[in-house]
Amino acid sequence: MYMSRLGLCSVLLLILCAACSRKSPARDASKVKQDPHVAAAISNSSDKPPTSLESLRETAEKGGAVAQRELATRLLFGKGVPADPQEAVVWAKKAAHHGDSTAMLWTGRAALNEPANRIEAAAWFLTAGKSNNAAIQQDAAGEIEALGLSKEELAQAKMRAAELEKTISRNPQ
Repeated sequence: MYMSRLGLCSVLLLILCAACSRKSPARDASKVKQDPHVAAAISNSSDKPPTSLESLRETAEKGGAVAQRELATRLLFGKGVPADPQEAVVWAKKAAHHGDSTAMLWTGRAALNEPANRIEAAAWFLTAGKSNNAAIQQDAAGEIEALGLSKEELAQAKMRAAELEKTISRNPQ
């Protein structure tokens, strides 16, 4: 898949925005674990991401959402692996499809690389907003508000969110 320089910069920006949440004092990759979304998602899960890269990748490949999101984070920031923003987005999308609300926010932000994907982005934000995590709900609502969707666009996003919900499995492993 080809990504323009602008697209790659947008991907980096979206992930950095996720790491530097509005509520988080974290400002660099070394503080990502302090991000309230990441910490809450991990603490609310019965599964903690594996510590070794090999076991992390193995768990991610088996469909564990927490491991997929953690792998995406490591790939983005080059923590223990060579940085690969494109592969980071792939793993974030997989985690989103496995029910990880933080990864849903990241996937929505990644969709904003193309202006035509505003509805897709809003659908991911709406889906993430169904999380039981108040910080994620607030972030998702803020993202939707920032999009400034018309009533018609919001209706389309709600329909797309309903479609997404049908495809999302809840597998925190």
